[in-house]
Order: sequence, then C-alpha cells, then structure tokens
Amino acid sequence: MQKEELDITLAGQHFTLLPEKAAYWKEQKILLIADVHAGKASHFRTNGIPLSTDHLLNDLNIILKVIKRLNPVKLIFLGDLYYTHFNIKK
Repeated sequence: MQKEELDITLAGQHFTLLPEKAAYWKEQKILLIADVHAGKASHFRTNGIPLSTDHLLNDLNIILKVIKRLNPVKLIFLGDLYYTHFNIKK
C-alpha cells in the first residue's frame, strides 16, 4: 500500500501531513518535524544495546528529500531532537 499525503485545515490554516512523518504548513511555507532522536544510536550503544547509526543518516536523507521537494522557507523541529537520558521520564 502506497503512503499518501493528507491535506487538512486547522483554524483556517492549511497543512499537508506527509508520509515522511512530517507536516507542511502551506501558508507559512514551513516544514514541521518531530521526534528525530538524533542521539538514539549512541545512547543505546552506551547502555549495551547495539543500534546502527544508519537510522539517523536515513532519516536525515528523507528530510533532505522533503526539503528539496517542498522548498520550505523554514524548518521547525517540534521536539525530541536529541535522544538522551534527559528525555526518559522517571
């Protein structure tokens, strides 16, 4: 099954929900991305769990393709940019 984009309207503003797990705010030409978890592989390896760094490289390549396709004027990371022990709720 092919993943598709979904256009939605919130408070009179138009957004496209992207299959790349991002959203594009059309009026502002802003790409919104959350949960990149850039330090996930090193954090897991430090705690004895092997995890490839290819995951982050793949995610960054996907983000780059979306940027090239949509040509946003701004990119906003909404949260969980880095994966560290500070993100773990106790």
